[in-house]
Amino acid sequence: MRENSAASLPADCLSRARDVFENGDLSNLTCYAQSSWEFALSWSADDESADRLELFQPSTWVPFLFDRMDHELAELGQGGLQGMILAAGDAALICVSVTGRLLVTGLSSSDRLRLASARSALQELAAHIRSSLRLPEHPHPVHSREAAECPSDGSFGHASADRRDVALVSYLKRAVSTTGLHYVAFLWGPDLVLAVDLFDDLPEFFVRGSRNSLRHSYESVGVKLHRQAGVPTGGKSSWPADLGPALDQVTLSLEQGTISYVRVRDDQFIVGATVGQGDGNRVADRIAALADELKDRFRDD
Repeated sequence: MRENSAASLPADCLSRARDVFENGDLSNLTCYAQSSWEFALSWSADDESADRLELFQPSTWVPFLFDRMDHELAELGQGGLQGMILAAGDAALICVSVTGRLLVTGLSSSDRLRLASARSALQELAAHIRSSLRLPEHPHPVHSREAAECPSDGSFGHASADRRDVALVSYLKRAVSTTGLHYVAFLWGPDLVLAVDLFDDLPEFFVRGSRNSLRHSYESVGVKLHRQAGVPTGGKSSWPADLGPALDQVTLSLEQGTISYVRVRDDQFIVGATVGQGDGNRVADRIAALADELKDRFRDD
């Protein structure tokens, strides 16, 4: 176990963080300082825990991915980002916002139960740190885009017409009404092929400013993340080959709701979202189930 300088956190926060690391199904825990992206403390499993480390060796690229995304996370934090889960293979990186640019992160198993336990532990730690330091939960306003800038018909995209499969459209329309999701979309490389949503029925709180602002936020975040993760576009990858596989799944927790991106195959993603506070793992499970069905139902020409 390795501990670094932690002068910026009170002793009770350090004690709580150590307890979370040792009992929260984590192989790594890091707290990032508010004024910079240098860590205030970082613990990781040592050589004596080789059996535990072995689980994460195939996905050791995940923390490096997070380091490369600090600018995007800082930008997203000002837009209401509360948490993020990046999953690949058998490992998952959990990022939870304390406030602004102060984050706690942990590396966990992608197993649903362990991931839920680790996520809950990190959320409690973030709340404890926020309370101890008397920090506001959301110091930055949520920025929205004007409705005139966004399509409003609920089904649109930038892909060529031959990629719009009538069966796929029908399938996603059924999915958005039967799974409890407010939004389902299909991404193909950098293009949004289609989107189906129930935004006309959302409460006034979410409609204010632009009824499409949440949709736009989700889509722009997703495109940025899957490009950062090395999803092939035009036959090329933006990430070195030694970083391992591209992301299998991205789950975001925002003030307005939860969104999950799950790979169908190659550069195809199924996307789903719910509005309001809810179980992010449940949203991810629903989208993963849709992705599994799509793998069987729809094939490339």
